[in-house]
Amino acid sequence: MTGLYIHIPFCIRKCPYCDFYSIPFDESLVERYTQTICGIIRSGRFPIKNVETVYFGGGTPSLLTPGQIAAILDAAAQSCGITGDAEITIEHNPGVKTDFRALRSAGANRLSVGVQSSVGGELVALGRLHTPEDAKTAVLSAHDAGFDNISVDLMLGIPGQTPETLTRSIDYLTGLPVTHISAYMLKVEENTPFHGSGVEPDEDLCADLYLQMVRELTQRGFPQYEISNFAMPGKESKHNLNYWKLGDYLGLGPSAHSLLGGERFSFSRDLSAFLAGPLSQLIEEGPGNNAGEFIMLSLRLSEGLDLPTLESRYSLSRGPILERAAPYIKANLAKLENGRLSLTPEGFLLSNTIIAELI
Repeated sequence: MTGLYIHIPFCIRKCPYCDFYSIPFDESLVERYTQTICGIIRSGRFPIKNVETVYFGGGTPSLLTPGQIAAILDAAAQSCGITGDAEITIEHNPGVKTDFRALRSAGANRLSVGVQSSVGGELVALGRLHTPEDAKTAVLSAHDAGFDNISVDLMLGIPGQTPETLTRSIDYLTGLPVTHISAYMLKVEENTPFHGSGVEPDEDLCADLYLQMVRELTQRGFPQYEISNFAMPGKESKHNLNYWKLGDYLGLGPSAHSLLGGERFSFSRDLSAFLAGPLSQLIEEGPGNNAGEFIMLSLRLSEGLDLPTLESRYSLSRGPILERAAPYIKANLAKLENGRLSLTPEGFLLSNTIIAELI
């Protein structure tokens, strides 16, 4: 599978917890940026073919007009080829007004809506621009416009969040016509307004909320398929699965990363430099798709690490890994079934430690 990621580095206002690269919205810059992206795609510098997933991430991609989205998709279709059943996702901030019918006509068929919470006070604590009602209106309007594959974001560890308010948010989201939920723990990153502000999620509470969320989303028909992702059967994110399964993908835009032909590279986090000469901003990161990456990314998935594939693809014996995994299996942090080693929800909470030990 081949994926295409387009980073849209514009926001009306940056959230105080966000470390993704973005700058304030500027209408003239957006049009220039759109043309720059189209130019790179048409240049043939990255000869990808038969694109099966396209993902517009950000930033706030829905700040682009449907015409600008269509222009990028047309450039990709003409230069690379986009398959007829391709998954084409646009991230949307409920605080931004969007013509969903025009967006659907432009070629998008999947929406990812940054809801985060259904509790007004929690949204205020996160510095979000929208209200719970804005989020509901966005999802319902998008569904009415023909989007039948809608993902929403849910955040854990928000200041003031409790098990009761988490249940409220879960009930709220699963009561909407959504097919996928991405759930993230609040992480205070350096160089964000939250850093040094006193906002610091309680690790024990976050762990409890995480396990509660796994249980409640599963009960509501959204089984977990990855550390942070839950979906109705058949509605898993094809684009993200391609990342986790080490498929080829091209990322365009400042801070975007790629894996093509076994090589990793990225663009620097500098929009001005990208607009001045995008190809001069490439950063070569060396070989990818090695055994360590395969183990790490496989163990992010609920289906886990396929041991026969590890042995055949990388000529590694499963013995040492299983030996190191034994204590985690005994502690119910991991399990071994039908040749697959996977982490339990409790194990996902310690995934960095466990995966480092196994590698």
